[in-house]
Amino acid sequence: MRESDKLDGDLDGVIDIEAKKEAQKEKEIDEQEANASTLHRNRTPLDKDLINTGIYESAGKQSLPLVQLIQQLLRNIASQTVAKLKDVARRISSCLDHEHYSKERSASLDLLLRFQRLLVSKLYPGDSAVQIPNTYSPELLGVGSLLKKYTALLCTHIGDILPVATSIASTSHRHFAEVTRVVDGDLTGVLLPELVVSIVLLLSKNAGLIQEAGAIPLLAGLLEHLDRFNHLAPGKERDDSEDLAWPGIMGMFFIRNV
Repeated sequence: MRESDKLDGDLDGVIDIEAKKEAQKEKEIDEQEANASTLHRNRTPLDKDLINTGIYESAGKQSLPLVQLIQQLLRNIASQTVAKLKDVARRISSCLDHEHYSKERSASLDLLLRFQRLLVSKLYPGDSAVQIPNTYSPELLGVGSLLKKYTALLCTHIGDILPVATSIASTSHRHFAEVTRVVDGDLTGVLLPELVVSIVLLLSKNAGLIQEAGAIPLLAGLLEHLDRFNHLAPGKERDDSEDLAWPGIMGMFFIRNV
């Protein structure tokens, strides 16, 4: 057995265990909500999907080991990315050659990508699966809860990176090009695009479950950051026109007018 296959098998097993824990915790929190006073529910509603992510801590509870690990990996990668972005600004202002960063993914980023793919695969219905609308097993809901927690953590750290990237990239076209190289190889360029595509695909297969998981509103929170960064791209007017036109028409127009 290859080392990568063993790693995938280990991750797969951990996700199953954590999904069962999530299902049990969902049940416990539902019981807490049922026993809570009306005043408490109105003032401090429980968000059962985000408890123990490390963002929203519940008093007296510890973060899940798996979520803790994911959070630490994301934090480390985000810190490294911010450091690289600041180094880009320093090098350009000092008229130094740009740093040649390896295009190979780091071990941490590769592990996160494997985890993300396995997590999504747990929610993807098989060809022979018959799902009764609006009814899902506790284990499946547990995986959905893990997806929301993971998405919350990923969006938080990307939300820390993009403002720094946008601030540096707005200085000049060279700054934008160098910043784009860095961002393209980090959480924003590797994990986010695949996660968005995966969720869109899952929506087409099992919209009810994905809406129940609640990860989509978290992704929507990144739109403003992404929009600000993309507006700095040279030639964005042409790209926008091409995207809004029939395929190839605007391209032919620009070629004739060059």
